[in-house]
Amino acid sequence: MGWDISGIYPLRGIAGCCHLLVDGGEATLLDTGLIGEIDSLRRLLHDHSLGFHSLRAIVLTHGHLDHTGNLTRLVELSGARVYAHPLEQTHIDGTYLYAGWSRGCGILEAIGRPLLRYRPTQITDFLQDGETLPFWGGLRVVHLPGHTAGHCGFYSARHDLLFSGDLFASYWFNIHQPPPFLNSEPDRLPESFAKVTALNPKWILPNHYDRFDGGLHRERFKMLMNYDNGPGRSKIKRPDFPPIPMDNSKELRQLLIGTSVLFSILAVLSLPLVLFTSLMCFDAPNSVQHISPYLGALSLWTIPAAFVGGQGIAWKGYYQKRVILIVLGMFLSIAPLLLLLGLKLHIGN
Repeated sequence: MGWDISGIYPLRGIAGCCHLLVDGGEATLLDTGLIGEIDSLRRLLHDHSLGFHSLRAIVLTHGHLDHTGNLTRLVELSGARVYAHPLEQTHIDGTYLYAGWSRGCGILEAIGRPLLRYRPTQITDFLQDGETLPFWGGLRVVHLPGHTAGHCGFYSARHDLLFSGDLFASYWFNIHQPPPFLNSEPDRLPESFAKVTALNPKWILPNHYDRFDGGLHRERFKMLMNYDNGPGRSKIKRPDFPPIPMDNSKELRQLLIGTSVLFSILAVLSLPLVLFTSLMCFDAPNSVQHISPYLGALSLWTIPAAFVGGQGIAWKGYYQKRVILIVLGMFLSIAPLLLLLGLKLHIGN
């Protein structure tokens, strides 16, 4: 049986996907994206003869900025209630105290919030593991800590589908756990992977993927469970899945190395584009108020670009080169962001 579930619509943004669930005249939104998704959501609702007033609930997998960037504005437009784990309120507020590797995530969010004019809001309904939400035929809360302490997935028994949040990312060129600097409680990742394995859903949809296909991502989850774990990652106890053919052939390594080169080039090319457009703002100061959020979002692209490229060459034994690419991506991202911040301060004075 193919992937044929109706009533679910992905909203792609620059940092991942959120999902609109439509059931009759009501809609539920899983996560809100980072920037730009509101217009897409408006069109999608209109296509189904709905409006923001039809949005009954906003359900969050966790409180990272790329999942809550549009949250406050959507609450204002729709009046929807906000459902999330109570431990995610500090992430939403921007007051969470990151430690260890995850301080990198805190730095990125601290830079991104003013650029995106982010405003926090309050969770109206706290989630508990195992409870069933009355949306889309029933969504059971599956607490999957590790990425954050309150990270949750949502399981639809009617469709045997798990929305897995940021437990893993699924792309044709790379399937991976979140990088260490994005995980607040990495030691808890193994229990979350074990929980999904025990649940054994027919379909899985993460928040970061290429193709809208729950069967494909279910198979990729199996593949991830059979991969060797790289250094610095949580050791995942492999479930009893039959191995899926995926050899470490020379051709595959070459493909991944080529992918890493491509993404690194894209990361480098984004820097002069951001710098040029930023400098143009000196001739039209008022425009910086409109363009800076998009420039900031564009410059943030360099980190995931370099990371994905680095993951590509880390297939077997290339971990040092991966670190070099990730550091390069952080430098290329922070430099234009600091320029934009200085530009706004200069114009403000």
